[in-house]
Amino acid sequence: MSTIQKVLVSCVMVGLLFALVISQSDLAAQDKNQQVMLVLDYQDVTDWARNLGKSTDDVLNMARTYGIKDVALTELAISVQNNVVDGFFNTEVGVTAYLGDDLLDLQLVGSPDDPWLEAVGDHEINPDYVYLYVDSQTRGLELVAAASRKYGEERVNSWPVGEHQMVIELVNGPMYVINGLGFDPAVVAQLQQGGFSIVPRPINAAYVSEAALNDYFDYMRDQLQGSLIIFAGMDGVLGSSVGNSTDLMAVTAANLQQQADTKPLYGHVEMAVISGDTHLAQLLDYHLARVHSISQHEWQGRYDIAGNTVDIDYQIESAVERFLLAVNDRSVRVLYVRLFNRSLAVNDQYLSNLSQRLTDQGYQLGQVNALPIRASLSKISLFFIIVGIGAAALFLFLYLFPRADRLVAILLGLGIIGAGGVVFVMPGFTLLAQRLFALLAALVFPVLGILLAYAWRKTHEMTTWIKVMIPFIKALAVSFCGALYVHAILATAPFMTAIYAFPMVKIALLAPIPIVAVCLLIHDQSYQKLIRFLQMNVKVYHLVVAGVGLAILAVIAIRSGNNPLIPVSNLELELRLWFQKTLIARPRFKEFAVGYPLLILGAWLQYRRRDPIIVLTIGVIGLSSLVNTFAHLHKPLRMALLTTFNGIWSGLLVGIVVILGYELGVYVIHLLGRGMVRE
Repeated sequence: MSTIQKVLVSCVMVGLLFALVISQSDLAAQDKNQQVMLVLDYQDVTDWARNLGKSTDDVLNMARTYGIKDVALTELAISVQNNVVDGFFNTEVGVTAYLGDDLLDLQLVGSPDDPWLEAVGDHEINPDYVYLYVDSQTRGLELVAAASRKYGEERVNSWPVGEHQMVIELVNGPMYVINGLGFDPAVVAQLQQGGFSIVPRPINAAYVSEAALNDYFDYMRDQLQGSLIIFAGMDGVLGSSVGNSTDLMAVTAANLQQQADTKPLYGHVEMAVISGDTHLAQLLDYHLARVHSISQHEWQGRYDIAGNTVDIDYQIESAVERFLLAVNDRSVRVLYVRLFNRSLAVNDQYLSNLSQRLTDQGYQLGQVNALPIRASLSKISLFFIIVGIGAAALFLFLYLFPRADRLVAILLGLGIIGAGGVVFVMPGFTLLAQRLFALLAALVFPVLGILLAYAWRKTHEMTTWIKVMIPFIKALAVSFCGALYVHAILATAPFMTAIYAFPMVKIALLAPIPIVAVCLLIHDQSYQKLIRFLQMNVKVYHLVVAGVGLAILAVIAIRSGNNPLIPVSNLELELRLWFQKTLIARPRFKEFAVGYPLLILGAWLQYRRRDPIIVLTIGVIGLSSLVNTFAHLHKPLRMALLTTFNGIWSGLLVGIVVILGYELGVYVIHLLGRGMVRE
């Protein structure tokens, strides 16, 4: 090993030491956050009660017995979209609404005795305003109070109609968008009297001033007294700009919990796209609780499937495991629970199983705290980690071009200076540097794992089949170093809350494949290998193998990410469910079923004095997947380690089967060849 190689290895090892310290710290911190909150959706409860002819108290009383004390209450919704009024009144008997423009049209063509026209009387109608006609003045006064709290009294007018009815006029327009009418006081009283804490789900609107938004937060704090807030998502997070209104996100952040628990904690719904949520998380220094919610559409389509042919026990089990996966695998601490549109007994079984499984795994049901996460890396740690990753990339370059010692030394010096500049002089580029060097580590270490374990291994060293495992273990060890690097450099609040994600996941997963192919071809006797490869007599089974390999890679690429183009099949869902229940941390398919078996087969081919370049080229995807597992910083480090361990031992078993299948195939081809010769 040359002097510059020793220097590069030393830099890599020093950076790895800092990465290990950070990882150990994360392992200790993750054991301190074991509280999980179960939140029922009130609208879902009322829909269930209406569909089955039951009382909402039936579900609420049942939920209380399983430690569920929080109910999410969505603000009364009203919106004007494309000049059409839509909102809660479509489901509330006795409340109807018009946009002023529609009401003017009604005046032109309507009957003189139309109750709307009679109710408006001599009042001037503004075409942009929203008008509510309420059968009960008592209910009308509740809506007036709710609207006044949300928008201010100056934007709400009302007048009685006869002895019982009322008309409410709401000032609406480009600068004063109407989106909600506050919370139903009767429901608030019902829940609080039942001993439930309310999780408010306010709807964003255009506020005319900071004082108006502060007043609305004061109302929610005083009247609802919730410890957690989850925004409904309509027109973005509360305080974000609506129409031409002013952005008041700083006011929203000031009213949410950061250090003092007297303010509600921000519940960030994972994988939801809500305008302003990233900005709000930044303003809060990522002080939040992660929420998992199964959307109503997905819930009805995948879990709450009606019909006697559906195994309800399996559906309950699937839903419970879905929530457990979110808690264990993604640091979710708030579960937004919907009900099955089935009997009370079915939902009793569902809530019982969910709460029991959580407590069996050591979690406690109750109020949650923000995730215990690192705000930022120390500058010295970030510096050495960046230098270590850069040194690994230069080590790879030098191994491929061993005569480039002087160039590598110059690049190392420039890299150290550059890393110091980014870390100590230009901290504004820290987030970009974290993402770029995490991506570099994800590309470099799997390739290094293949080259260090296989490319420089002489076939005469493989004297026994037991040594087949040695290159596989070496490749895993090198890649695991890359995984620790990726985890360490991203182990800060923006990534651990999943507000920011590891960049270019598909590139990090698939790019090592062509890189390994090129490296294996150019390393030793490169031109001879390339010429032999190009002159190879292509047989049918070559095309079949190549086609199968390309198909597998295409499916892996398409299926990667949270929203794959190819949906997960029912068979795979059942297999995932079995793995999750049996092993807690489900091994990744790319590792145990594709990558690792091919790497083991590659070592076997070396043992049998055959060229493993094709299987190693595809097999590197297992090492890329290993590193990728640690790139998801919202995944607890302990679970990432367990996922990796389960992938390795299960991949070993599959690899043994692959070797047996390969030898059987070779034997069969040999027999067929002998038979054809005899003929």
